[in-house]
Amino acid sequence: MSDKVALITGCSKRIGKEIALFLSNEGYKIIIHYNSNDGTENKLKKNLTTDSKKIKFDLNKVEEIKNFTKKCITKFGKIDLLVNNASIFKKDGLEEMEIIKTLNINLIAPYLLSLYVGNHMKEKGSGKIINLTDSVASSEPWKGFSSYSVSKSGLEMVTKSLDKELGNKVQVNSIAPGPILKPSNNNVKIYKNSFKEENALKSIISALKIFLNSKRISGKSISVDNCESIISD
Repeated sequence: MSDKVALITGCSKRIGKEIALFLSNEGYKIIIHYNSNDGTENKLKKNLTTDSKKIKFDLNKVEEIKNFTKKCITKFGKIDLLVNNASIFKKDGLEEMEIIKTLNINLIAPYLLSLYVGNHMKEKGSGKIINLTDSVASSEPWKGFSSYSVSKSGLEMVTKSLDKELGNKVQVNSIAPGPILKPSNNNVKIYKNSFKEENALKSIISALKIFLNSKRISGKSISVDNCESIISD
């Protein structure tokens, strides 16, 4: 049984939940980050096979990220793996407050969290950071989703930049999903291809395994998108 600890943001449901279940089965102790008291965080905790602890935090409060990081580290005394999964996906209409909120949650929060957790990992001698981005929006923005597209392309650059800033003790990579799960809002129809949820989730876990098993790969991205990003109009 591993004694490693994983912090997964936004992991009470959807892709984050699948990652948490997989890592728990691999022996990781799990820090369950969530922001909504809808019961899914408790259900996940019951289904995990290893020790886990919950922490509620609104990632929009970027000025409190450093304190949030400290609280996460104290849960088990360390963090070996950070998965920046939390994200919001909604039309912004170019409205100022919606733009700021999306950039805070999808870009600024994971950037700062990676920096603070990354420094912790450097001090203890090793660690891995994996960012969940978007294979399509990172290069081909959608009308009405400007801030989302900017945030995900920015997070890809954060991955590459922190690979250099944090040094060879910390591996920083990204997984870029495409049409994995249908958007919560059924009126949002932006993907060209059909959803194959079971296969797509398995592919994300396969990409995760590659990064977990590698001692050298860093600053790289794996697209999991049913070829969406390479299919032309």
